[in-house]
Amino acid sequence: LITTENPRTDGAGLTVTLTRRELPGLLVGRLDLAHMETEGDTSLLDRLLGLLDPPDYGFPIVTP
Repeated sequence: LITTENPRTDGAGLTVTLTRRELPGLLVGRLDLAHMETEGDTSLLDRLLGLLDPPDYGFPIVTP
């Protein structure tokens, strides 16, 4: 995942323009691409998400 002020579009299979707040929701499946600006093959997002482990919301961030 890359963020840049002047993104290169040559060679990218999919470019998604979204806010920083939207990214976590997109990665865990709470948001979809319907309200985001996209350029390219949107099926590549499903391919990317298929490579990620599902989130563990019970993960102990702080342990004694």
